[in-house]
Amino acid sequence: MLSELIDKTPSYISYIENGFKSMSLETFVLIANALRVSPTQLLIEQLTCTEIYASKEITLLLSDCSPYETLVLLDVLQALKVSLRERHEQSDE
Repeated sequence: MLSELIDKTPSYISYIENGFKSMSLETFVLIANALRVSPTQLLIEQLTCTEIYASKEITLLLSDCSPYETLVLLDVLQALKVSLRERHEQSDE
């Protein structure tokens, strides 16, 4: 269905999906438009400087923690956040 929407062959789409071929920027935009998503949504797994990436990494980091470890880490993060903001405010003065 996607191949029809962007006027490419199904085998070409398969090659792209499996990493055997690279696509042009034009094809990438056609795919994003056909899927009605933003290009960022298609790239999000590859982008490492986004809030979504950070959120997924934090979730992965906590996935093997016990409830106790999770609560301790949450306390540490909250304290770190407060400290970062206080130091940032002090450096602005």
